[in-house]
Amino acid sequence: MKLPKIDLKGFTGTLKEAVVAGWAEHGSKIMLVGGIIGTGVALCMTADATLKAHDILEKEKKAQGVDNLPVKETFKKAAPCYIPAAVLWGVSALGIAGGYKAEANNAVATMAAYKLAESSLQEYKNATKEVVGDKKEQKIRQKVTENHMNTYSISDTQVYRAYGRGDSLFFDVYSGRYFRSDVDTIKKAVNDLNEELFNNGMVTLNEFYNALGLPETKLGDDYVFDAQKGTIKVDYMYSNAEDDSPCAEIEFESEPMFHRNCGYSY
Repeated sequence: MKLPKIDLKGFTGTLKEAVVAGWAEHGSKIMLVGGIIGTGVALCMTADATLKAHDILEKEKKAQGVDNLPVKETFKKAAPCYIPAAVLWGVSALGIAGGYKAEANNAVATMAAYKLAESSLQEYKNATKEVVGDKKEQKIRQKVTENHMNTYSISDTQVYRAYGRGDSLFFDVYSGRYFRSDVDTIKKAVNDLNEELFNNGMVTLNEFYNALGLPETKLGDDYVFDAQKGTIKVDYMYSNAEDDSPCAEIEFESEPMFHRNCGYSY
């Protein structure tokens, strides 16, 4: 009986993509945990190697009828016992160092995001020097929105489809993402989140994205809306994206703030 030919090319490609994606998300933690476990195992192996080396040296001293062996010969006899533990020590150290470096890079990225509010405030101050007139505040906000949309080029990024049947274009400065939805859908999401805020006291930015039907971000769990600062209120500043598409930037009356206790989102 002739067995059907199985094409593993697609399967191996999918498996490879899954492994790469998993490593990108959890690689730093795997390296750290693996390094710590490896260090513990290496410690046990070192203790075991010491016992083996002691037995080997004692047998060799008896065979030669001496109380002590020359240093060179002692090293030659005992060293092979320690090689596996030494190799594991080295690999574990590299894992810990690599994991720590990756975690440190994530911390740097988080702290950079933490500076977003300060950066926006600085943009606000700089824009005031360029604007005059009775509607100063409105013009200032307009200038900041234009700067955001020029910085995040719509032609170089994915435009997401959020919940809702509307096709209006929106921009979220916290994630630098454009998405299509409608005002009523966003309003409903905000109302639902305010109920959650009332019950739990805090709501994360990722919960806001979930309510809109947008993918979560790595920093979305580190920014929270706090009930003590009031309910979530959304406003819009209208401008044009780089390709001249009419676009509304989402603004919050009380901005979500960095909350260190939420930890990092990987």
